Amino acid sequence: MATSSEERLAVLRLLQEGKITPQEAAKLLEALETPVAVASTAPKASWLHIRITDLTTQKVRVNVTLPATMVRAGLKLGSRFGSELEGLDPELLATFLAQGEPGVLIDMVDEKDRERIEVFLD
Repeated sequence: MATSSEERLAVLRLLQEGKITPQEAAKLLEALETPVAVASTAPKASWLHIRITDLTTQKVRVNVTLPATMVRAGLKLGSRFGSELEGLDPELLATFLAQGEPGVLIDMVDEKDRERIEVFLD
């Protein structure tokens, strides 16, 4: 949201009238330019789900649910020992977890192994 000229002029008038110091004017002008973060009212996701389904039988072969906080801690710890997880970008996962919004990170079909792989937050 852009700052209106009137708001800036009001700060400059206060400075001109001696009601505020140049340092205070600088802080006010800077504050007018700084975007205000709006707090999200959406609930943060707290669970990471990993599900692997056999496409031939339609049976779920793997169904793991982990607390998102534990996964975040594990990523931090794991980054000290190695930077690669096979088939998964740890930075992308860390960003996904940090945002905390429910949604799908991975939803793919592995034709070779005939399985569907899903990773999502809720």
